[in-house]
Amino acid sequence: RGLARRRPHSRPTRAMAHVVMGYRQDILRTAVACVVLLSTQCCDALVTEGSVPWRAKATTFIAKFCYTFNPEQDHRAGTLNLTIHAPAEARHLGLAYMMLFDDEDSSYGDTSSEWLAMSCHERLRHTRNSMPINWRLASQPSGQTFHIAIRQKVRPRWWYVALADCSVSANYLQDVQVQFKASMVNDSYGWASEFSTDKRYVLLVVCALACIYSCLVAAQHVASRIIARDAKDDRARGKAAHPFARILVAGISFALGETVCSAMHLARFAQNGVGLPIMQVVAQLMGWSSSFLLASLLLLVSQGKCVSYLMVASDAWKMLRLLGPFSISCFSLELWAEYSLSRNY
Repeated sequence: RGLARRRPHSRPTRAMAHVVMGYRQDILRTAVACVVLLSTQCCDALVTEGSVPWRAKATTFIAKFCYTFNPEQDHRAGTLNLTIHAPAEARHLGLAYMMLFDDEDSSYGDTSSEWLAMSCHERLRHTRNSMPINWRLASQPSGQTFHIAIRQKVRPRWWYVALADCSVSANYLQDVQVQFKASMVNDSYGWASEFSTDKRYVLLVVCALACIYSCLVAAQHVASRIIARDAKDDRARGKAAHPFARILVAGISFALGETVCSAMHLARFAQNGVGLPIMQVVAQLMGWSSSFLLASLLLLVSQGKCVSYLMVASDAWKMLRLLGPFSISCFSLELWAEYSLSRNY
């Protein structure tokens, strides 16, 4: 009789503990590897830096930024500072340009195929601004720096920075890596000048979400104590709901951790335009964990688990087999999209 009383409460708890302990080391190794690898990458932000292979007759987009508009007399909305570094062997490279496009139709051809078929000089006619690259200057330790004022008066627009090879012959081209660092600022945004127009208020939104999640976590902890007390009193309802409450608390707690890490990254980003990339990756990992737990909880409830039936170890294994590969794939695609070069287009 005593075993029957303890079993409904202890089996779900031991099942979840067994699953967590079985996968804890592998998950930690994978998480640490992802954090170390991705935190070394440059964030998609105001300050963007990296390197691109120099290709013949190619135009490579390296950065994009959404500038606000200024209806005043000078129409100055923001600034762009771009520094290019090239190795010493790049001095023999031919004519090249830094090109600046916006999101107007006149910056591109009617179709993608038409744009790809354009020569470098034809693309120059579509640019909003262009400056030649001095390879001798770029190969010096300080590199070549471009200072450009962005002026527009109608509406916010996306601006794209590209490097283009306009040389006549490509026989001399070798495997040359050109490094760049682009810094973009919305002058009129004050403390948020480091943010693109589409992300101007993101820090305020994240802080508000952190407050909401904090209240939810506090309320859920109170509810969990009540459910745990009912489970100790040998009430069937409390025993069934106890694993439900634990999973729900864990999911909301991970969501709170995601918003806190994002707020730390964005607060630092407002100061230097780079932020804390490692916090950004940790926030994504916590968001993925929260989504996995809450999706598992919904599937369990749809099957009557934690409501009409007790949760057992096989239920946890079933959720891992069903949602694990899908969740990991989604998380990997999200990271790839976050750091992919296609975000510069």
